[in-house]
Amino acid sequence: MKSGILAILSTSILCGCLRSEAAPEPSPVQEGTGALTVRSEPGGATVRVNKHDRTWVTPCDIPESFLRRGTQDVVLTLEGYEPLYRTVATDRKKPALLEVKLTPRSGAVSLEGAVPGALVLLLRVPEGVKDAGTLIRLWSENEATLLKALEGLADDEAPLAANRLRELATSPLEKVAAAAKKTAEKAGNAQGGAEAAFRAIADIHGSAKFARVPVGGTVHLLATRPGSPDFAMAGLKADWRAPVVLRVPAPAVARPADPARPPAAKVSEAVPGPPSQVRVKTSGGVVRVTAGGKVLAELPAKADEALTLTIPAGRVTIETLDPKSGAVLHSVELLADAGGAVHPPRESERIGWVQLVHRVYGVFVKLEPGLELVPGEEVVVYRDGAEHARGRILQVCAEDETYPHGAAQVTRDVATLREGDEVRRFR
Repeated sequence: MKSGILAILSTSILCGCLRSEAAPEPSPVQEGTGALTVRSEPGGATVRVNKHDRTWVTPCDIPESFLRRGTQDVVLTLEGYEPLYRTVATDRKKPALLEVKLTPRSGAVSLEGAVPGALVLLLRVPEGVKDAGTLIRLWSENEATLLKALEGLADDEAPLAANRLRELATSPLEKVAAAAKKTAEKAGNAQGGAEAAFRAIADIHGSAKFARVPVGGTVHLLATRPGSPDFAMAGLKADWRAPVVLRVPAPAVARPADPARPPAAKVSEAVPGPPSQVRVKTSGGVVRVTAGGKVLAELPAKADEALTLTIPAGRVTIETLDPKSGAVLHSVELLADAGGAVHPPRESERIGWVQLVHRVYGVFVKLEPGLELVPGEEVVVYRDGAEHARGRILQVCAEDETYPHGAAQVTRDVATLREGDEVRRFR
């Protein structure tokens, strides 16, 4: 008889709450079956009471045998949510009820390399969006991008951006406002949709940080500023374990080129005999001949036209000019001797390479060993084996870790030079 009573009591204790070790799925709660009832939103949280080894899964009832007199220390944990700690007062006369809403864990998200002053947004987009990239660009601050996004927004996705479309319909940009009104009609009476959940402004270093981004959902990042290219990142998920760091790719440094400019002049042949003559063939523009700092001739040239030029003895420079701006597109140096022979001048002595190009500090050349330079000395900058620019030495700096043989500061418009350009003495 006693053994039967013990079996019944043991069974009631084990059935009072669901044990997470026995079955991960929560069971329905029956009011009054335990001394402490715990519910959470969302359900499925692990419950530990008074540091007992045994745990339960919400919703559940916790039997009195696991409780102490007075107050109970309760801890709820769930993957992706912040742990929750509560102290609950219990009374043996009636069951206690604990109902809680769990807070999603948050993670840090930061963006580096954005345009200083850019507006950086983290946007939430409704589930089922086919083209999140087009949708998030509706928050751009660039007119061309907005017009393209409005044009590319599918009719069935217009309701997912209903509120934003109505905002754009009042834009001071007339073209944007007109396109947004037309697109908003497709959204009908829909409300809500995509939204900018977090906002920040990139600092002077191009950095923007978001300290508390909920974990578990998907957000999309957009960095935008009028007159600058936008940066977008779709499908971003914060991680509470480690911050998410995004970097805007550095723009590719492209060699300046104008597809409309004529190619460089080419010296096709030299005609011996004093005075020396050379034939130059270009694809159009103006051909200028200079010697000793004086312009000897400026001749218009048609495409594929061969010009015969008479040059004096000594060093001569032949340049191709842009007929509209007068800018030098290309130049070549020749040396004519007293006998009428024409050949390239001997290669100038290389003094080093451009190490730094800075709008404030200027252009610095990393020098080759054993050089003796004088401020005011003229130098020539070469790129891809051809003369690119000329300048003069401003000062010669002492050697240090970066410049083991010293450095030379050169006067030249920094916009035309780049790191790695070769620098030679002018001969």
